[in-house]
Amino acid sequence: MTDAPVEIRRLDRADMPALAGFYRGIFDRTYPAMAGRHTPAEDRAYFEQHVFATSALWAACRDTEWLGFLGLAPGWVEKLYVAGAHQGRGIGGLLLDFAKSGSNELHLWTYARNRHARGFYEANGFSMVEETDGSDNEDREPDVLYRWRRRN
Repeated sequence: MTDAPVEIRRLDRADMPALAGFYRGIFDRTYPAMAGRHTPAEDRAYFEQHVFATSALWAACRDTEWLGFLGLAPGWVEKLYVAGAHQGRGIGGLLLDFAKSGSNELHLWTYARNRHARGFYEANGFSMVEETDGSDNEDREPDVLYRWRRRN
């Protein structure tokens, strides 16, 4: 038996509580030292009031299972997360290709210590533009700005 195809589906406001929980599970496994910094209610409010208001949100799904998600704002990948069990299976690349398909240039931030994400972005054509000490982000975590440009 083969897996059902992966589909990319636009998320709406009704999806935000579930998306907040999905995000928190991935984030806490990826960054255990920062786990639990926000309550589930804070995460839901953040997704409902901020993320949904500023980004177009898309989920990579197989049937009804969410595999990963993408948040896009003009010129920016605001969020890109793939569930741990689905990492290394092309889901992140599928979402990133979807983002690239509608843009000539994209930017994104990732934490400097997330070597896996950095390698993934660099392998997908993103170049580092800037590194910070993290003093300007909520988590006070050093981060890296990346840029991708379509080649003509």
